[in-house]
Amino acid sequence: MYFKMKSITLKCLLIIAIFDLCGFPALASASINVPLNSSLYGDIETLSARGLIKSDLSSTKPFTRSEAGRLLAEAIDQTEKEDISTFPAGFLERMSKDYKDEISEARTPGSAPGTFIKPVDEFSVSYNFLDGPFSIYNNEGIDYFDGSNTMVQFQSSGRLWNVFSFYIQPMFICNQRYNDIDGNDDTEIRLHKGYVKFAVDDFEIVAGRDSMWWGPGYHGSLLMSNNAKPFDMVKISNPRATLLPWIFSYLGPFRYNLLLSRLDDNEHKITDKSTGDDLSKPYLYGLRLDFKPHPLVEVGLSHLVLFGGEGRNINFTDFFKIAYSNKNRDGTKLESNQEVAVDLALTIPNVGRLIPLADSIKL
Repeated sequence: MYFKMKSITLKCLLIIAIFDLCGFPALASASINVPLNSSLYGDIETLSARGLIKSDLSSTKPFTRSEAGRLLAEAIDQTEKEDISTFPAGFLERMSKDYKDEISEARTPGSAPGTFIKPVDEFSVSYNFLDGPFSIYNNEGIDYFDGSNTMVQFQSSGRLWNVFSFYIQPMFICNQRYNDIDGNDDTEIRLHKGYVKFAVDDFEIVAGRDSMWWGPGYHGSLLMSNNAKPFDMVKISNPRATLLPWIFSYLGPFRYNLLLSRLDDNEHKITDKSTGDDLSKPYLYGLRLDFKPHPLVEVGLSHLVLFGGEGRNINFTDFFKIAYSNKNRDGTKLESNQEVAVDLALTIPNVGRLIPLADSIKL
């Protein structure tokens, strides 16, 4: 029963995601992603809790800058219709300044330049000295050790002919040995993130390295978060929340992420004891659907499949048997590890009279 229900559910999710490819065009331009550590996400949720944004899908991240501009434009339009005298002064103005080009483009498609390059979009140097027990999480796999930790990074981005965009984030990390602790020395130069995008209407394909977050949690998520390093992938998605055609429009604003990656670990070799197959460098397939049937309710469905490896020759037909069949194929090349998650977020606005310290509650 479990395998049949799982198969039916996952097939329905895949059909809905494919259905969205035939949805109505939204004339979105290629736009880079907003990093997951940006304050934008918390600010968007604040605006949503105040009822100024109704079409946000906050459980699937990252947003593109174009989507952020669309949401802020929605909030600005709503403030013109409602009394927001109790809203913190300058809050929306500050956000609007940071995304003024994207807001303008959301109001008037094509108003932003179709081609631009920012060689150094942002530059930062950070230093941390740690001594004693500590816990650092959701830090995109950046390790800190006891002692001095220095990190230098910069970001470059650009857009080409309105359909291509790119983002590059090199990083230099130096962790100095402290108190003669073995293994506490590490100096590394790496491409922390980097990707190129192609976007037409409401279709976007990304190739490169980035982080993702699937779920409404703030400190963790069920399947996908930025606790690990950004990984290489090919991802297909709709960059902005859209309405599906026909009766599926009742699902409300909708987004999907579909990804394929091959994980790389050159330090460890994993062997299947029963078959002798080399399981190093397996494939990772993921599908995430996020929709909002009510302005206060958001529902997410996620599916991850880990399969294949160096010693297993997997073709396209094999992949569909692995991801969407009812059979357990342990001990064969079609063996996999699959996880399915369902998450729900409920926002309860205007609770200030009952709880003076809060404007809203999110469960």
